[in-house]
Amino acid sequence: MNKKYPTYWTHSRLSDYEKCPLMYAGKYLQYFGPLQYKQSPAAARGDKIHGLMEQAVAGSKLAGALDRYNDYVAELRQWPVVHTERKLALDAGWNPLDWSASGMWWRGKMDVECHNAKKKRGKAVDWKTGNIYGTNADQIRLYAGVMFEHERTYKEVEVELVYLDQRKSIVETITRKEWLDYKPEFTRRAAAMLADRKHRATPGDACRWCDFSAAKGGPCKSGVVDRRAVQTESRTARVVVSEAVPLRRGRPRPGTAAP
Repeated sequence: MNKKYPTYWTHSRLSDYEKCPLMYAGKYLQYFGPLQYKQSPAAARGDKIHGLMEQAVAGSKLAGALDRYNDYVAELRQWPVVHTERKLALDAGWNPLDWSASGMWWRGKMDVECHNAKKKRGKAVDWKTGNIYGTNADQIRLYAGVMFEHERTYKEVEVELVYLDQRKSIVETITRKEWLDYKPEFTRRAAAMLADRKHRATPGDACRWCDFSAAKGGPCKSGVVDRRAVQTESRTARVVVSEAVPLRRGRPRPGTAAP
């Protein structure tokens, strides 16, 4: 096992850790030895589509099955400032840092950031491919929080998760006051993950997708082979803050707030 423990977290790492600390250790600490990573066809497709959406925000036209999003992307470009795939980082006090700076505690990239400093508001968009799985509260709240910490004058942030294949989106507006209520819990959970040195397995539903599961020929002997044999609860309370809304006239959600 790699004894150089991570000193930073991301949304994906925290999500993996809270599904199963041992799965997290296998992916990021090489607990089971060096990973032999091979990108799945679904992941490769997702990367390609993300690239096309990034180009569209920059001004190119979408074609084929994605052309329904041209109007929506055009709306995003109406914001005064728009960034795509910008590298963001924070220190342990939630202060902005350069991506590779010493003391970096959290880092990540947002697919699209929209800013209106005059109106003191922003918008974050995350493109998603495939089916709609699980809950969304964590990602929405965290993305809003990251924008609040980088833009200290903002009063509200809208976060939209756009499920491109499903023609649906989930959208919520978070106020600064709401973020200040959520912030301590994120701090606590991240601290617990970064301090863990035992990484005990928590067998459950995630075993179905875990590459280390014995059911998939992996080295983990703690995993659930038959998911009907166990009922588990999430390690952390999860709340679905909104249901996915069907597309209408190419827009993921009718009434999306104007910039």
